[in-house]
Amino acid sequence: MTLAPDSYKILDGVDGDVTFEFKTPVPVEKWTTYFLNVAVVGNVDISKPVIWKSGRACGDGGAGTCTAATYVPNAKDANTEDSELRHVFVSDQITGNWEKQPARVFAVKFTRCVSSTAQVHSFTTSGDKVGCCSARASPQGGDKGAVITITGRNFFPSDHLACVFRNEDGSLGAKTKGTVTDASYTTMTCPAPTLNPHSTRDCTNPALCQGTELVVTNDGHTIGPQYLGPKWVTGVTGSSHRPAYLGLNPLKFLFSEIFVSVTGSDTVGDGTRARPFLTIQKGVDAANEFDQLILLPGTYTGLGNRGLRHHGKKIQLKSLTQAVLETIIDCQHAPDGFILNNNKDSDSPFAGYIDTQDIVTRNCENLRIYDI
Repeated sequence: MTLAPDSYKILDGVDGDVTFEFKTPVPVEKWTTYFLNVAVVGNVDISKPVIWKSGRACGDGGAGTCTAATYVPNAKDANTEDSELRHVFVSDQITGNWEKQPARVFAVKFTRCVSSTAQVHSFTTSGDKVGCCSARASPQGGDKGAVITITGRNFFPSDHLACVFRNEDGSLGAKTKGTVTDASYTTMTCPAPTLNPHSTRDCTNPALCQGTELVVTNDGHTIGPQYLGPKWVTGVTGSSHRPAYLGLNPLKFLFSEIFVSVTGSDTVGDGTRARPFLTIQKGVDAANEFDQLILLPGTYTGLGNRGLRHHGKKIQLKSLTQAVLETIIDCQHAPDGFILNNNKDSDSPFAGYIDTQDIVTRNCENLRIYDI
């Protein structure tokens, strides 16, 4: 190649080696020696990778016979050269000619690094998260169900886009319709379903009520992974559907009411049955827009248990038991001693309330107070 003197400049020169920098891009012709036509039959999201092993060729018309212990050069097998496209060619440094390397094979490995499946990276509700899980909602669902906001990738709008809630054994717990909320398909919402997967367990033991996995599907069948998604347990009867996580713990969603107890804590409590809050106001602050608080038996007095502010939320305050005089709120005739329970007749969508059920109130005033 002959270069015009004004088309380049010399950057350095050491021991006869010269480095050039071209002022304008130099067109370079490229030749492709081999073409690979690859097709994956079936669902590309669940099919296995396509792999050609690298190493010495066993045969290939003169490549030699190789075993784990020996390698015999030029020993042919039954395959002809035309029957196997696994030859490796290397350019000779002296002649510049391409020469076949009979003892090597052409190695190619395809790995799917990009997937079109929906991937969940995080999710939230309007209320506070809990210790075990990224978000929570009332197991009642319906008007008590929270709106869940999911962040991730590949949330494509369709009638089949849905949130899938897996039980702890990997089986389907519930599925609700999803709605994409941004043009980049990275944010979506779905309503929390009516689901109580821990109804038969003693949730005073936190190890027994660890929530359910939340994943998303675009087509109603194929489930995408969460961030650092799971491998799958195999080789055990009946466990092929069970995820085996490595690294980051799976993101969980807890179906639970908010619990408050006179022996709870507003500092280390998270509102679960195992770690209830100490005051009613803390439970209201942590609640979703439509939620239910469960008061364990006892008498609730003092700050945080009177003068309750609903913050525009519609809250149901309920006793754990229906026994009379087991759950009491005593405002002690304090100036701010009131329970907000009569905004239910307001037409404003922002008018919240705190209603009570099976709870005795003493020395309190029921006031109509808005916009707090």
